[in-house]
Amino acid sequence: MNNNLYKVCLAQQCSMHGKVEDNKERCADTARKAAAEGAALLVFPELVLR
Repeated sequence: MNNNLYKVCLAQQCSMHGKVEDNKERCADTARKAAAEGAALLVFPELVLR
């Protein structure tokens, strides 16, 4: 049995349609925060970078 535990973070954020660079920056900020909290996996909503 594998006793390793992994912290998973689910991101809930609204993306702005057509503002890909802004959406990427928001995702990067969220990723940095999740990493600081020890997340091993971060999941974003579909089409978050649209």
